[in-house]
Amino acid sequence: GQTGRLPLALQIVQKAVSLQPNLVSAHVQLANLLRQEGNCSGAIEELNIALRLQPDNADAHNDLGLVHLAESQFQRAADCFAEALQLDPASGLTHYNMALALDALGSPAAAIEHYQEATRLRPTLAEAHYKLGMLLDREGRRKRAIECLRAASELRPGTAFALLCEARILGLTDDDKASEE
Repeated sequence: GQTGRLPLALQIVQKAVSLQPNLVSAHVQLANLLRQEGNCSGAIEELNIALRLQPDNADAHNDLGLVHLAESQFQRAADCFAEALQLDPASGLTHYNMALALDALGSPAAAIEHYQEATRLRPTLAEAHYKLGMLLDREGRRKRAIECLRAASELRPGTAFALLCEARILGLTDDDKASEE
């Protein structure tokens, strides 16, 4: 699936599921491939099977949240992420996903908390630093926003992502200079 051969990956994982229908990880993997293919209803079905087999599987709850996030069902996504975090509060990636859902729901303070936790637990997650910086800027916390954008840029030096972060930083610092004059 990660090499761009999605049809073959789907075929292999579907075979694994048919051979071992109680293997939770196979259902989760099939759901992820179906989500990549754009088959959200199939992904939800597989994740529900995984959760019936293993209700305390934090990864399955997180992945179900990702499907709901992809379908712009932000409250359902947040509910899934909350369940995943209850089972595994140390998952930086799930905190990041929760922040995405909360931001979309119009809860910036809660989103900031989860982005901060994501960057603490997973300091190399450049996207979390970037999103936190952008949200802090929207909330008028420019100095801290610049720090976050700088951290995001430093995690991906020499990339288009880093250039995007640097451009945003320049925009924020230019605004500061203009307001000083």
